[in-house]
Amino acid sequence: MPCKIELALFFESVITMLDVQQSLASHVFEVNRRRSLRSEVTIPTQIMLPGRRLVPIEISNISEGGAFAALPVQLEERSKAKIDVPGFDWAPVTVVWAMNGRYGFAFDPPLDFHVTEALRVVYGRSV
Repeated sequence: MPCKIELALFFESVITMLDVQQSLASHVFEVNRRRSLRSEVTIPTQIMLPGRRLVPIEISNISEGGAFAALPVQLEERSKAKIDVPGFDWAPVTVVWAMNGRYGFAFDPPLDFHVTEALRVVYGRSV
């Protein structure tokens, strides 16, 4: 018969696993919600890295809150830069995530809806 300490540890680990599953489900829901608000685009542009270094990028999707782009250089998560948003200006961004030369950026401040809508019309692609 297991003792009270073993049972307490067992139930604590089960509760912890449930918390992780709920947290993961919440994260997946949030990612899917954000994805549904994004416009699939192909925007060749550039990013300005620290030291005013310009690097070509291609934005694959964009929303008021952020963008997904591929870059030929490595960036660290939470690093700051600016993306040249056609028809807008240089938009300050933060690297939210990085994986194999692909990056998720958050605009700070967010872009105006009319800017992203215009980009969707000009650069949008069928998915």
